[in-house]
Amino acid sequence: MSIIPSSTGLGLVAPEPVNTPTPQLDVTPLQQLKRVGDATTDLIRDVRDNRAELEGTRAISAATNELNIFLGELENDKDYGTQVERYQERVQSVVESYSGQIQSDTARQRFETEFGQVALDQGIKLQSSSLTKDLEEQAGMVRLNLEQISSQSGNTVDPEARDKIRRTGYSEIKRAHERGILDDLEAAEAIADFMEDNAKADVRRDIRMNPANALKNLLDGKYQGLSAEDGQLWQERAVRAQEAEDRAALAKQARLEKTVEDATKKHADALSREGDLLLREGNLTEDWIEQNIEILSEEDRRYFYRSLDAGANSGKGDPEIYSDLRLRAVTEDVSQEARLQLQNGLITESQFDKLVSKSEANSIAGSIPNSVVRGERLIKNALEPPANFTDPLKRIRQAEAVDTFYEWVQNNPDAPEDQIEARADKIITEFSAAQTRNILREMRRKTNMPAPADKPELQEQQIEIARQLDAGEINAEQAAAAAALLQQAEQAFNNDAIQ
Repeated sequence: MSIIPSSTGLGLVAPEPVNTPTPQLDVTPLQQLKRVGDATTDLIRDVRDNRAELEGTRAISAATNELNIFLGELENDKDYGTQVERYQERVQSVVESYSGQIQSDTARQRFETEFGQVALDQGIKLQSSSLTKDLEEQAGMVRLNLEQISSQSGNTVDPEARDKIRRTGYSEIKRAHERGILDDLEAAEAIADFMEDNAKADVRRDIRMNPANALKNLLDGKYQGLSAEDGQLWQERAVRAQEAEDRAALAKQARLEKTVEDATKKHADALSREGDLLLREGNLTEDWIEQNIEILSEEDRRYFYRSLDAGANSGKGDPEIYSDLRLRAVTEDVSQEARLQLQNGLITESQFDKLVSKSEANSIAGSIPNSVVRGERLIKNALEPPANFTDPLKRIRQAEAVDTFYEWVQNNPDAPEDQIEARADKIITEFSAAQTRNILREMRRKTNMPAPADKPELQEQQIEIARQLDAGEINAEQAAAAAALLQQAEQAFNNDAIQ
């Protein structure tokens, strides 16, 4: 049976017991408590000092920020003379506001010291900036005053008054220099600029009053203070001004000549009409012609002398010329052309009187009743045949029809409107019959057809019109017009047979 060996048997020795001494205290518990209290007091003092430090730092930052905002406002403030005073008032207000909020004397002292230094530095900068800006503003006012003085002197014609005004400008520069608004260099520049402005004002005034004289003075260098480059520019302006003045003078002369020409022509036309009246009445004399020979046109003089030699224009004239004028006189004033044709012997005096009378009536609004105007136009348009069947005498017949109507109206001034319209219709019917027969003769002449003897012949003519339309010799419009004329012809033949 195995035996468990003992510790001794294994060579192990049991340790000896140790006696631990009981510690002995140097201070009493009360003394230890006092030491803890002192340490706590120091800690509280440190915390309080840190709080005061933070409080001062925060006050300095907030006050500095408020001060910077106010300085930003002053940047846009143009009242430079009071900026420093207002700044000092704001600094005092900020100090009082934040100092009252700081509990710690140390923090308050630190705030007042550090913020005071910031306020002082910013105040020095503000004072310098305000003074500079104030001087710049005053210098700008001086320059503006000088510009106004130059402008005023430039608009002054009297040389003595102009010199007196300019002396005030030089005095303005001198005072500004003495007050420190302008330094030596700025004062010299102001004098040079003032002289240049005066020179420009002078040349501008002279160009406006007499560009030729201004150009001469520029070429002679009489405008002191004007640079060579500016002198060249003003020379070009003076030349342009002179050219514009010349053009204006020429235009004025042309207008004057035109006025005289118009007045002379108007007088000559009046004398021409007077001569026509005297000629028609048989009272035209050589003495009258001689008295007005300077005003009458050469054409009128020749006409009146020729009329006196011939006794009067008693020829028959050219019926086509008269017809053309008469048809135009339905709506136009043809008195001048009529007079020319009378002088040329192409219309008679009675025809001339009709044309002038109608033209004068046309020129006076309301002098011709609307029914008469409509009647003339209706007759003129109704008697106009198709273009492809032009009758050489158609305008003569149209004019005769219009004359017949107008003469009836003049002989029946009290005729009512319906009677006037009935007369116009009757004249159209009467002249249409004769005109239609002439047109048909022209158609037959062109197609080598025999003249119709009776009504069946008209039917043959209608067949011929249809043949020409089918063959493309005439168009549909022309065929319709020809057919309408055939119907009028048929009616006319029937009327002739009844008569």
